[in-house]
Amino acid sequence: MSTLKTLTHFMDICLKKEGNIEKSLVMWCIDNCEDHLKSKEVKNIFTPHETIEIKSFIRWCNKEQNFDVTDYLWDLSEIKDSIAKFIDAPETENTVVDNALSNLEEALLRSAFQKPFDKADFDLETILYGMLTYIDSNAKAKLKDRSAAYSVNNIRKACETILSGAAEFQRSNDKWSEEKQQHYIHNLLMGYSDTVITLYFLKGKNKYNSSKILDGLQRISAIIRAFTDPSFMIPTKHVGDKFSQGDYISSFEMLYSGSFSAFITNARISIKVYEFESDIDAVDFYIAQNKGSTHSEKDIRIAFEYKAKLLQKN
Repeated sequence: MSTLKTLTHFMDICLKKEGNIEKSLVMWCIDNCEDHLKSKEVKNIFTPHETIEIKSFIRWCNKEQNFDVTDYLWDLSEIKDSIAKFIDAPETENTVVDNALSNLEEALLRSAFQKPFDKADFDLETILYGMLTYIDSNAKAKLKDRSAAYSVNNIRKACETILSGAAEFQRSNDKWSEEKQQHYIHNLLMGYSDTVITLYFLKGKNKYNSSKILDGLQRISAIIRAFTDPSFMIPTKHVGDKFSQGDYISSFEMLYSGSFSAFITNARISIKVYEFESDIDAVDFYIAQNKGSTHSEKDIRIAFEYKAKLLQKN
């Protein structure tokens, strides 16, 4: 809808909600308009952009007409003139700020990070089993119980299955140095709990059998190495201290001996699972999450190139 139609439609809704009294007889404060806009019924009528326009109009009324939100009673016969003045109003410093705030608010409403997600928490002992639950439930079903996922015979196959679930637009899983992998596992064992692995599946598919790794591949690779590489060593001292050769312990000794179960269950890892309409939406989320922060331009270019291929197919 045009701005004129959007604002007129919204004010007509407000009028009906106030009881369909004749416009010339109705007076109420602008606060009522804001209350109506917050209602779920009205929110579902307008797009995010239209909602921003309505909020801008209400702010403009407060500023330009010197309306007091709590005291001023608005004669609804003035609505048509007020809408026209708002649309024709010249851009001022205030409106520039309003526009910037409106753009930011619209970006927030459309942000992929506002998407709902499922979340499950695991510890280091059960995280591989947890990932198999979403990436390949058939592979998980072949394991008799959770502990079987960590038997010598099954561990490598389970890890291969998990890594095969990495999305094609992911950067390679060799970005972390051995030292960074070591300190990551060390921090997990020390109780660091702000670590997340992000998965996604496409709408209409079973999330328990088709999810892919969206973010966290470096963390997953470090965890897998701890389970599969007998030469992988974990620091035993505070990371700020100087290390000597005796200040490390083999990850196999830590994970498989049974003597360190308290440390293993202390390592908390969360899995977030998002649902997307398409792989393109997933790529956009991945780019928004990592561009300019943790990933290099080269890494992000891989995602953009993959998105371009998807767009060509469509």
